[in-house]
Amino acid sequence: MAKESSSPDILPISQGNEIKPRGLLEAMAYIEQSYANECGGCQIDPRFLTTKLRLEFMEVGIKSSFASGMVMAILAPVAIGVFEHYIPIFGDPDPTWFDIICAWLLAMSFALGYAFLMAKVAIKFIGPYTRGMVVNLIGGTFVGAIGKAIFAMLAYHFLRYIVLTDSTMVWAILKLHAAKIKPGTLAELYYIAMGFKGVLLSSAYFIQVGTAIFIFIPSVVLTYTYFRNKKLIKAGIVNVKAHLN
Repeated sequence: MAKESSSPDILPISQGNEIKPRGLLEAMAYIEQSYANECGGCQIDPRFLTTKLRLEFMEVGIKSSFASGMVMAILAPVAIGVFEHYIPIFGDPDPTWFDIICAWLLAMSFALGYAFLMAKVAIKFIGPYTRGMVVNLIGGTFVGAIGKAIFAMLAYHFLRYIVLTDSTMVWAILKLHAAKIKPGTLAELYYIAMGFKGVLLSSAYFIQVGTAIFIFIPSVVLTYTYFRNKKLIKAGIVNVKAHLN
């Protein structure tokens, strides 16, 4: 049990005011508030972080990471198409290095932005209460990112080997031709489809690399924060007690 409310270094949490993160920004706000309390020497008993609350933080991380990751999964074929000269960017069929960098940033911007946002969260803990919230939130984002990477890998292989086959494309072209679509338009559609067929596998592996980068950045900051906190506590700069018994 936590100490009685007369103790100045304990922050009691009322069951009637139990936190309930409904989104990423709200979860981050709870973490930052608790981190500020612990920096000020106001301890929160880690047992207030119930299993239900841990799962809610993880759920927020999974949902937000998977949703943002799907944006990357959609944009990755566009970037690879630019790299391999299938898609002109800025109207130029022969992209320059600047064009390639812009295409890469387009595909990676959401993953990188989200990774640095999680890195900011990863530094916001000292005691076991905030550490539990941070680890569950970021752990959820890792689960969502890995789930997205697996989903994208399966989806792109399915499109490459099941949907965009020669027989399927011929069937689709004949149906469109029967619908009075102009032959020139049909040729353009066929060229685009075949171009995307060529970049799907590269896109799938591009997403795996992007996912690894996304996981790597917050992991480095988490490791740094862990050792930083050990030094701060050992030096007596912060005084955070863990009530584990």
